[in-house]
Amino acid sequence: MISNDLHSFFESLPVNREVSKKGFNKYPRVYYIGKGKTGSSSLMKGIDENVAHWHSTWYYEYAHGTSALTERNLTIYDFLEWIHINIHPIQVIECYRDPIAQYISALHQWESNINFDKLANMLDVRYPEITFQKDIEKPDSPLGVIYLKTEDSANWSNILADHNINYTSNVSLSNRNEHYFTNLKKIVHHKVFSQRKLDYIYSNDKVVQLYSPEEIEKFKLKWLWKEKIY
Repeated sequence: MISNDLHSFFESLPVNREVSKKGFNKYPRVYYIGKGKTGSSSLMKGIDENVAHWHSTWYYEYAHGTSALTERNLTIYDFLEWIHINIHPIQVIECYRDPIAQYISALHQWESNINFDKLANMLDVRYPEITFQKDIEKPDSPLGVIYLKTEDSANWSNILADHNINYTSNVSLSNRNEHYFTNLKKIVHHKVFSQRKLDYIYSNDKVVQLYSPEEIEKFKLKWLWKEKIY
């Protein structure tokens, strides 16, 4: 049973940042907790109610200018559980995407110009992979998660409707960045992703579980960059 002190603590936490404004509700019913550059911003805009776009404990604290959760050795999932039990039932959503596409998009967001030598060096020690935030934050949390594949965004409305969430979007997320990636390929003059690296990245257990062999082969063909591209 939760203590009165912990009740007061959770009640005092700010909740006003990184929340879409579609009618007033201090505590939204829908929360995106997971990696960025997976279509989460478009997802938030397409849902016709308030959505908290908090990503992780670190991101929530960064957005709200606090370290209150980590100071108490708590996570964003502890806060969500409190809302779910004491305020109203909630839905948690997380998206996943081709790990290399997600990785490069995230790198590009934080770097004004992608340095391909740096990228190649980073890939020698840290390969892109699919990770789920619940597994990182609190794997034994009783809260369920709706997992959405970015490449399947055209079907998100049907999946979310099964959870009583109304989502509408005309954006095809899987194709939206094709022009961007095509331009990247044109300026690459050395090999960033070798066949060996691609085989390693796409043999990851989560990739194999979440994508078909045909999808994985398409990813490999997309990212097998040649010495020179004309």
